[in-house]
Amino acid sequence: MRGGNELYGDSAHTHVNFGVDCTTGVNGSNYIGATVSGGGRNSASGSYTTVGGGYNNKADTFYTTVGGGYGNTARWEYATVAGGYQNTAFDYASFVGGGENNTANVIYSAVCGGSDNVVNGNSSIVGGGDNNVVDGDNSFIGGGINNVASGDYSTVGGGNNNAASSYYTTVGGGIDKPMIDNSVEFTNRNNEAKIKHADDLIELIRSHISAGNS
Repeated sequence: MRGGNELYGDSAHTHVNFGVDCTTGVNGSNYIGATVSGGGRNSASGSYTTVGGGYNNKADTFYTTVGGGYGNTARWEYATVAGGYQNTAFDYASFVGGGENNTANVIYSAVCGGSDNVVNGNSSIVGGGDNNVVDGDNSFIGGGINNVASGDYSTVGGGNNNAASSYYTTVGGGIDKPMIDNSVEFTNRNNEAKIKHADDLIELIRSHISAGNS
């Protein structure tokens, strides 16, 4: 233990605190196995919580982990923030890999990186990008900017200002594509064909096969 650190509770002897001005445990509570491996002003407040390093990071509840970075918070059980800046994993088994100002708000939600991304849907993911929002359950945004996946089981691959707004909708990419029914839209590299439904995709494939055989 270094100077300025505080180890709280009757089980403080089970804590590890190698930071500077860091805390393990909570005053008036008896938590075990809290660890701060280094850094400054970090806190590991519950049993088996861990902060690896960095500055002003918080692992607040049982089995939460913050790897490092600055101002990150793992709020609920089994939540993890690997690093980055001002990221928050709020709910059970939620995850933020890194980046800046990303938030995983609900159970089994994940933001892998990027900035200002938010996941509000259970078991949903934002891979990266900027200012993307997933509100639907079991939904996914791969990246891009200002995309929204608000329908359950919806997907936005990337692009800019795209929206998948109903069950099972998919937008592959592009710009300003709102999808409000259970459809799929792709655009080929020459912008020659747009496919909105699976039947259209099948018909396009058939037409290319026929053209190749003629």
